[in-house]
Amino acid sequence: MEDHSYSFCAKRGIDHFQELFGKSPRFPWQHNIVKSEKSVPDYDFYKKHTNIFLNNTTVCLDQIKGTMHCDYVGKEWIEMFGCLKKSMAHSEKNAKEWISEKSSGIILNQYGDQYFISGDGNHRTCYAKFLGLKDLVVGTIQVYELDQSHLNFHKQLKQLKELKLHINEWSDQYYNIQVGDI
Repeated sequence: MEDHSYSFCAKRGIDHFQELFGKSPRFPWQHNIVKSEKSVPDYDFYKKHTNIFLNNTTVCLDQIKGTMHCDYVGKEWIEMFGCLKKSMAHSEKNAKEWISEKSSGIILNQYGDQYFISGDGNHRTCYAKFLGLKDLVVGTIQVYELDQSHLNFHKQLKQLKELKLHINEWSDQYYNIQVGDI
């Protein structure tokens, strides 16, 4: 078994879980790191699809990998649970009711099959995970699509090592490329 030195927030998370459920949390993912969207492979090649917003959609909680909130990125999920700004539930029943009533306000960004909390919803999503729920109905999902053509072109340029290409910047419209030693 892994040895985890518990931070103040992790200890608070464990204590709060015990208050709610009368036992210690034992989830295989509770020590996983709450990730940033930038952890998505090829993140730079995703673009917001302006026409795709999914409303009142059911999402598997295992696919929610992190948040954009700077206070929670890089922490373990149990730490996030313990350092949420305020305790929003005082019993398991109360937590389930609160999530059910307020889930329409949760906003996620979708990158492939991964989701990240992008606005409201850090508390509710974290509580839902620790309640052991499998799915969560969320209010809005902004879909980001992988721009495969730009990714492929970028990889092709990188393979031309003998030309010593350096991509200074790029967009949908152009590539700013430097040839030779930098």
